[in-house]
Amino acid sequence: MEQPDNIKTVLDAGAAAVQPITSHGGIPYVAVPEGYNIHDLESLLPAPTRKRADVTTTDTDSFIFYTKKHGSLDNATIYADIDAEASRFHLVAVINDHGSDIDAQQWRDHLCQFSPKQALEWKRWLGKNKTNFSQADFATWLEDNLPDIAAVPGMPSGADILQMALGFEANAEKRLRSKINLQNGGVQFEFVEDEERTPGRRCRCSSVSPWACRCSTAAATPTRWKPASSTASARAR
Repeated sequence: MEQPDNIKTVLDAGAAAVQPITSHGGIPYVAVPEGYNIHDLESLLPAPTRKRADVTTTDTDSFIFYTKKHGSLDNATIYADIDAEASRFHLVAVINDHGSDIDAQQWRDHLCQFSPKQALEWKRWLGKNKTNFSQADFATWLEDNLPDIAAVPGMPSGADILQMALGFEANAEKRLRSKINLQNGGVQFEFVEDEERTPGRRCRCSSVSPWACRCSTAAATPTRWKPASSTASARAR
């Protein structure tokens, strides 16, 4: 039983005598016998050897305060990840980022992140994005959330937007025409303006002046009238 104990004593003494070896590139490393580990005891020191942190803030004042307190113009860099369509806004300040000089490398592990919380009002509006409303439901929803609309000079006010929702008006009526080709199975759909029922179009019931037209669907004011030329078509096979 003495021989194994002697071997263990020798291994322990050898492991204790191991010293860091510096490679040609300047990176230190240590070779230890199999079964032995190297432990980082920095946590037992009175203070860390350098600054490391990953702080998350939700307001601009805290983000600016922390970044200015620990960062510098030479080493701190702020990166932005912004997606307006997805309503995502995220900033991260790397306090110990690489410098501009070739030998100004840093560890880049001191971070301050800014992830603002969405306001309840914004969540309500965003939740209704691309939602279909009836005119009555749309006007009611706008009226309930009217205080959320900011008053910006030169832009429509909340009252203007509500008035628009209450006063939708169609300026043209269209008819759907479809054609089918029996030889190749092609189908053509075409939306055509109904000239007899569209304001600003000549009535077909009379060739005289539109003021003399007896059709109830004729335009009351046919001035600046131009023949309709726009059609929308789609083909499907």
